Amino acid sequence: MQSIESTLCCPVCHGPVDRTPDGYFCAACGRLYPAVLGIPDFRVTLPEHFDQVKDLEMARALAEAEKDLDFDGLLKLCIRLTPKASDLQEKHLAHLAGEADQARTALDLMDKRRPLEPADAILEVGCGLGQYLAIAAERVNRVAGVDLCLRYLVLARKRLNGRGVVLAAEAERLPFRDGSFAGVIAA
Repeated sequence: MQSIESTLCCPVCHGPVDRTPDGYFCAACGRLYPAVLGIPDFRVTLPEHFDQVKDLEMARALAEAEKDLDFDGLLKLCIRLTPKASDLQEKHLAHLAGEADQARTALDLMDKRRPLEPADAILEVGCGLGQYLAIAAERVNRVAGVDLCLRYLVLARKRLNGRGVVLAAEAERLPFRDGSFAGVIAA
């Protein structure tokens, strides 16, 4: 069984990447993909509206609190740090609670197409807080989630509690070799 890390490649040229003390390096095109707060960052081109400085600031605050809080506590901190989200906290938490059922339904559909085996790997694109990843980790041994937002990846990492990998990456430029996953979820 191949590790998810062994399936990583350069999202630009698809060449192999080597782990370095600072992240991942692609010798084929000379790009270095850093690790930010322990999260491999394979993002290449962020959308204009994306506030990378604010995202990193929030991700740092969450990462600092990560070892002292459980997932729910970390999520509440994230909501408090996001002024617009504070007003919608109850609705947001209710929506998250319903996503576990949605994730199970998505995996059941995937399983009908081709039965999932414990050795399979599942990728969630736009994983957000890792709701689908946590459910997928109940069925398969290898899960990976990608998202643009580092703050969400800190939360997803906490939710997975070592049962998977999270990376910063764009859906249009995934840092994985073809055929690395038995299924992909993008909800």
